[in-house]
Amino acid sequence: MNHKQRVKISIIDEDPIFLSALYHTLDSIDSEIYPIELKTFSDGLLFINDEWSLSDQPQIIILNDFLPKKSGLELIQLLRKRPENKNDSIIMMTQGISEDDIIFAYKSGIDFHLRKPFSLRVFKARMESMIGRIGKHE
Repeated sequence: MNHKQRVKISIIDEDPIFLSALYHTLDSIDSEIYPIELKTFSDGLLFINDEWSLSDQPQIIILNDFLPKKSGLELIQLLRKRPENKNDSIIMMTQGISEDDIIFAYKSGIDFHLRKPFSLRVFKARMESMIGRIGKHE
């Protein structure tokens, strides 16, 4: 079957400039090969209360550790309890946290950790790889 499932990507960060940079980096991925849908959120509460977060589609959730209203870790714990989100891929972006905090984030349910600042080119390559794997599952 040639049809690839659409991949939803949610980006959650309070910094509008960084949010825009990530959005445009992901939007530049060839959507004919990797059909993706993008949506941004400025805080965890907006995301968790949005219908977008509830989906049967594979979803990649990229979130900052420090967010207004719901922290990244609180959000991860909520997501992993919801049947609709338990298999989503979660990437947590952090800046200046300890190794123990990163280990705790993995134990809480993240799939990948990015330490800020990071290269947008490397981020794009990593995301193309993840999207390609998710897009092949039908």
